Amino acid sequence: MPSSSVLFISYDGMTDPLGQSQVLPYLAGLSKLGYDITLLSCEKPDRFRKNKSLIEEITQTSNIDWQPISFTANPPILAKYYDLYRLKKKAFELQKVKHFSIIHCRSYVSAAIGLQLKKNLRLSSCLTCGDFG
Repeated sequence: MPSSSVLFISYDGMTDPLGQSQVLPYLAGLSKLGYDITLLSCEKPDRFRKNKSLIEEITQTSNIDWQPISFTANPPILAKYYDLYRLKKKAFELQKVKHFSIIHCRSYVSAAIGLQLKKNLRLSSCLTCGDFG
């Protein structure tokens, strides 16, 4: 059984329908296979308030360490850079504690962070995927 520690970075929120229908079932399956999953996601404040407890229940049941940060909407272009900065900062903080062996990114935005982690920390693997379908 695998014992790899995985950081999954998603710019999409788990409180969004896509996170619930695709990402969480995928990560739950990896967790069942023995992977130690940490999930870093960017959550829209209104959906986070509404669905936080549901996602916490799913991640706890699936043994997934969920690390949400708040999505910034305004100003549009600067907000994305600010979110990238915070995702990157949180990813590096988590790496110091968890020592991930695999960085798995969903979307090009997340991949920018994953590739920096891979390069700076000499991690063995970085997988980027656009969708699961």
